[in-house]
Amino acid sequence: MRKALLTFIILSLTAKSFCQLNYTLKINDLAQINFPDTPLIKQMPGNVTVYGYQGIEESYIFQISSFRRTDNDLFRKDANNKFYTEQINEVLDHLKAKPIYRKNILINGIDGAEYAYSFNAGEVKLFSYNQIVFFNDTILDYYVLSRDSLQENNDKIQSYFSSFKITEAKKNLITTNQDRSIRIFEILIWIAVIILLGLGIVFLIKKTAYIKK
Repeated sequence: MRKALLTFIILSLTAKSFCQLNYTLKINDLAQINFPDTPLIKQMPGNVTVYGYQGIEESYIFQISSFRRTDNDLFRKDANNKFYTEQINEVLDHLKAKPIYRKNILINGIDGAEYAYSFNAGEVKLFSYNQIVFFNDTILDYYVLSRDSLQENNDKIQSYFSSFKITEAKKNLITTNQDRSIRIFEILIWIAVIILLGLGIVFLIKKTAYIKK
């Protein structure tokens, strides 16, 4: 998946520029984000969809992928931070990238992360400025690619980041912490069912023994 994504990034950098118009990309009922114009769409292996727009100076990428966390992930201490660290490290390792910065942030009230790195795509050195957030078993990773090193508070980067909005109704949002609570509740329910079944079996055995007497 990462190799296919890198190929898409390189191709996007050589694509023709589109007119500078404001385009709102809506991702089902989950979220929306603004592009300068209509993005290209690429379906990747592993149920990953990538939207990419190549501007004159920067490229804008939005990636959505499904991800089901294991119970072990949920019960780890500082689960959110470790989850994002693993996702970021996977990207850095695959691209042999050099990290620039990383910080934990709130994205529309949900724990997320912001990070930046540089890497070589063939003979071209690129700088990537990313935000990542996870909810409802979905990873949303959106970023600006530039041939030039940009400041963290660069207007283009911050405008792109601030245009991201979670549109899923709050009552339907399942974040990492909520997922953990739900899993704990499910486990407790199963434990209660097993205990009740065990007590029921013991009761039947005693009742059967009493009848035989």
